[in-house]
Amino acid sequence: GLDLKTGSACSICFSDDGFLIGCGQGHLLCKGCRWAALRIVVGDVTQTQNLVCGCLTIDDRRALQGLAEAADKSFQACLAAPPADAGEDQEFQMELAQVRRQFQVRDVPSDIFQRKVADWYEMARRRES
Repeated sequence: GLDLKTGSACSICFSDDGFLIGCGQGHLLCKGCRWAALRIVVGDVTQTQNLVCGCLTIDDRRALQGLAEAADKSFQACLAAPPADAGEDQEFQMELAQVRRQFQVRDVPSDIFQRKVADWYEMARRRES
């Protein structure tokens, strides 16, 4: 996942600027959809195909790791400087609550998405063996 604004809308919610995912189709995700997509991926080790946008698989490790790195950077940026817009801040606070609940953390580590993607890879590969 490249953290470069494209000027085009997110391929999922169509509302925010999208960032390249790293798939061959050039799909885009906004930061909120990127966070949600990664939470979904790491929540199910039985699902290793049709990930994120439907194009990625467990074999697309570089793309998934890049998405996780970009997700961590954007998440930490929002923690450090919450959105000024009330609606965007409310959306981020809901995402923060989801991350805390799903990953069972109070203080969100700076590399939470990278850790969870790495854990998912390990569990999914072990399951395949």
